[in-house]
Amino acid sequence: MATSTLYDPVAIGALRLANRLAVAPMTRVSALADGRATAQMADYYGDFAAGGFGLVITEGIYTDQAYAQGYLCLLYTSDAADE
Repeated sequence: MATSTLYDPVAIGALRLANRLAVAPMTRVSALADGRATAQMADYYGDFAAGGFGLVITEGIYTDQAYAQGYLCLLYTSDAADE
């Protein structure tokens, strides 16, 4: 039986990856206040893809105050701008 390495291509269902290196989601809360992604975010994650990672999972965003539990600084409040 042949062994595979991190650098071998892999298929996960219909998803084909160039290698097995992945960047985990890193919630940096850098989206705009209305939840849209920014050019800065595209550049940040694009750098990982350009650097050779086979899979890049981008950050999650919260939909509203009720679902944003766990963040110490919640950007949807005016108080956050003063912190």
